[in-house]
Amino acid sequence: MRVVPAAVLSCLALGSGNALAARQYTITTIDYPGAAGTSVSAISNAGKIVGSYAPSGTRDSFGFAEKNSIFTSVGGTSPCSPTRCRIGARLVNARGDIVGSFIVDIDFPGAFVQTNGNLSVITPPGYPNTAVTLGALNEEGVLVGCYSNATTARSIFVEFAGQFNTLTLPFANVSSACANGVNNLGQIVGTYETTTNEQHLFVESFGIFKSFDVPFSNVAVAAPVAISNRGAIIGNYELSSDLSTHGFVLERDQFATIDFPDALFTQVSAINARGEIVGTYAEPSSSTPQGYVSRAYVFYKGAYTQLPLPGEPQPTIDVNNRGEIVGTYTTTENCPLPAVVCTHGFRAVPADAAE
Repeated sequence: MRVVPAAVLSCLALGSGNALAARQYTITTIDYPGAAGTSVSAISNAGKIVGSYAPSGTRDSFGFAEKNSIFTSVGGTSPCSPTRCRIGARLVNARGDIVGSFIVDIDFPGAFVQTNGNLSVITPPGYPNTAVTLGALNEEGVLVGCYSNATTARSIFVEFAGQFNTLTLPFANVSSACANGVNNLGQIVGTYETTTNEQHLFVESFGIFKSFDVPFSNVAVAAPVAISNRGAIIGNYELSSDLSTHGFVLERDQFATIDFPDALFTQVSAINARGEIVGTYAEPSSSTPQGYVSRAYVFYKGAYTQLPLPGEPQPTIDVNNRGEIVGTYTTTENCPLPAVVCTHGFRAVPADAAE
């Protein structure tokens, strides 16, 4: 593990009051021992990290969990294809429930739940010829997402304590739907499409369903990412005018855009109980073929803080209630041959995390 103490730049958000003082973070690189590449997907409120790693000299990938520098295997008994294993740990909660994915048939990715070392495969209707898309896992062990197969359009599922249930939306002309987030109160957010090719967002709260749309001009597509325990919904939308991506937060029926200052585009990825939002943005650059480099950020109380990672972040970034941030970055530096680009996980811990 490589540790980089860092002070980060804090930028004043448009329309906010006073800028926050720059927050101190310690950036730690996370590499599964002996792996050619490591990706990190999530961190629990207890500080457990989950992700996947690629052993050197193979095309395989396997899941892992890490806490206090101790690595353990996740998903080891998941199905594999005869020629390749593709297993990863994707979600984790403070109870220690870990949710992951596996691929036997590329058209039908599967999923599993592992608790106290015991693994159970999620079996939606039509399994194994059914594709499972993972959404979110709450602290009670409720898992949401969606599934589809040759005869069933994308349908929302709720899985809890080994019980798999399909959630039907009460809106007119729904053709497909997926759940992306769930909080500890059981409130669910997601998207659905209609038979007239319209797309909408929804929130389900204690049995009451509400459909809504992002109310900005020229929105081509939008999707919620998560819902906090306070009911704040975050997500992303794309504009039809220039195909740029922006984040949003919906709280108390008020929408606000999340845009890192001077960024080409901004995406949100996760929100914690304190309201800290993490994500990525594109910084203009004349030194790259695409004209930008990706950066990671934190948005909190009206201020944006850039995380000084030693490489470019991947879109999936998570944050727990202690403000610890995890994700994956890529770099071309110090990569073992024949690799040109290498992948590492990271943890960013604020200096005041224990306060």
